[in-house]
Formats: sequence, C-alpha cells, structure tokens
Amino acid sequence: MKSTADLPGSINGGQAFVAIDIGASNTRIAVKGVDGKGGHIKRKVNSKPALFALLNEANTAFKKAGIVVLAAGVAGPGPRSPDGTRLGPFSNYTSEDQHLYRDELPSTLCPKGKTVLLNDLEAAAYGVAGVAGGNSYSSYFSKMWGTNTAFDLRNGPCLVVAPGTGLGCGLIYMSESGKPSVMCLEFGHSSLAADAGDEAWLRQLATKVYTKPLPVEWEDVVSGRGLVACWYRCALDAKLIDASSVTDAGQVAQRALDGCPVAGKAMWLHYKYALAFASDLVMGFVCGSVVFTGDNIVNNQFYLGKSDVVSDLQNEFMSHTSARFGFHQKVSVYRQTQSVNLNLEGAFFKAKAFMPVSKL
Repeated sequence: MKSTADLPGSINGGQAFVAIDIGASNTRIAVKGVDGKGGHIKRKVNSKPALFALLNEANTAFKKAGIVVLAAGVAGPGPRSPDGTRLGPFSNYTSEDQHLYRDELPSTLCPKGKTVLLNDLEAAAYGVAGVAGGNSYSSYFSKMWGTNTAFDLRNGPCLVVAPGTGLGCGLIYMSESGKPSVMCLEFGHSSLAADAGDEAWLRQLATKVYTKPLPVEWEDVVSGRGLVACWYRCALDAKLIDASSVTDAGQVAQRALDGCPVAGKAMWLHYKYALAFASDLVMGFVCGSVVFTGDNIVNNQFYLGKSDVVSDLQNEFMSHTSARFGFHQKVSVYRQTQSVNLNLEGAFFKAKAFMPVSKL
C-alpha cells in the first residue's frame, strides 16, 4: 500500500484492530479486520512531528471511512514507563521531544482506554507468542535441537534473543491467568564472560569501544557491530591485508556465504558467544525454550542451518557449568527462518487482548 487512505479499504467490515511499529528509521501502520485480513503501509519517519503527521493522516482516513478501531498496539524503541503511559526516548529522532505519550495519540486510530504501548523487544516477544498461538509457528521458526515438538510455555519460560543493531532479549512466561506475559530484559548490557584465549582481544575491544578499561558487554560481540569485531579479530589472526575493507555485518556474512574461511571463523565466534549468552540466561530463569529472532538470524540461515554448525553450537550451549544438573538438556532451541514483522504481530496480539474471547 502507498497511502494511509488505502488502509480502511484493506479490511472487510467496519471494525478493525490497529498495530503501529515505530522503528529506527521507518514507521509501519497495519490494520486487520476481525477476520484477520488487512494491510499495512511503511513510511520513513525520524522526528516526532513527522510521526504525528503520519498518525493524524491515518486517523483522518479511518474517521472518513467510518472504521471503528476496537483496540490498538503501539511498539517503539526505548523503555516504557511503569504506568504504561509513555514510551521512549527515541534516540534516533531529530526532534527535541523524543517521547511518545499514550494520551496524545489520535483517538480514532488509537482509542482511549484500549491502546497499549510496548517496547519494541517486548512487542517482538509477544509476536512470538502470537505466532505460536496461531498454530503457524513452524512456518516461521525451525527447531535447532531439543525434545519439545512445539512451542509450549507449560515446559517453562521462553527466552527470546534478538541480535541486531544491539542485543535484545526478553522472557515469555505463563501468567497466573494462563496467558502469555513478557518481561523485558537488558542482559545485553551485562558483562561478557570471556573464553580462555579471548581475554586479550576483548580487552582491546573494550578500549576501542569505551576508551577506558571497562568490561566488554555481550552486545559488543553479539550484534551487527559485534560480528564486525569478530571479523577483525579473525582477520588479524590470519594476517589479511584487506581486513579494513569490511565495515558492516552484511559484508562478513556475504564473505562467509562465498566460502571465505576467515569470515566463517568470525561467524562461529559471533554465534558461539550468542549461545553462551543464551545458556547463562536459561540457567538463571530455568527456561524451557530459546528463540533466536530477527532479520540477521533469518538472513544467516545459510550458516545456522548447517548440521555441523548446529552440532557445535549445541555443544557450546551445553558447556555451561550447571548443565551437569540436567537443566540445559531439557531446553529446545529455535531460530527464525522466515521474515515476519514480529513487532506488528505482537502489537496486534496485545490489542486483541482487550477483547473478550467470544468477540474474536
């Protein structure tokens, strides 16, 4: 769809749910009718005035078409306030005001009392729960190893790990009401536990990142920039002359896909620490499953789908000191295989939670 004016026509009937995903550079507005059919638009937005120009435009289109929005979910970067009324700051926004307040949203598009604000990782985790609950899990996720035949929170909480620009993580658990609930985590900013032989490299990386002797965070290695850092470490070991020509994670992945052994080692180093990160949190929260999500995971399935890589990563996951007690053997690990906007799916999932089951 090209215009907000097209959104009302994408649904059947006069009632709808709305999901809004405010990203680093693009904002998406999606709509679904009660039958689940709908559409979405995407527009480049990097300031609060531009965001509200888009939202008000969509609000006018819905009002003009006589569409009744039953409930809405809004996902965006930055923390959500404890009372759920504020989201942000959006550090990429050029405007002075980098926060979004629930009460300032246009009321036709985002009805008062039936609009929920979500942190972006929180929304993605609810998206995982929503896709799983919709019985389409196998269409978007593949099991790397484990005994569980399907995503089931009765086996324990699910750890969601999303390596991207940073390292997002969250926990999906079964609430007392029997419905999925999400806890946002910030363990990507906790100190990384270095493997023997990596200490010198990580000290150098810390000096480069922080300009003073601070511990390296997991995010410094398990993220897009982290993959580049892994490349430089492996390229230095191999004495590659053109190491500096690689500046982003996509270039490392492409070289690995093309058969470059140094890039392959960088991929291994990167994902070795990703599994070590997950292994630590699995023990801490006694999880039943782990789901690796995000475009980087989908795009790198040429590597993550190799049987020998999966076997080595499983061994890394099982090398936790507490694995001897049997906790890790009971955990099933999944990875995302198809692109789907989990933020929008999660926003829809939470919007629909406002409605009684009999109404859906």
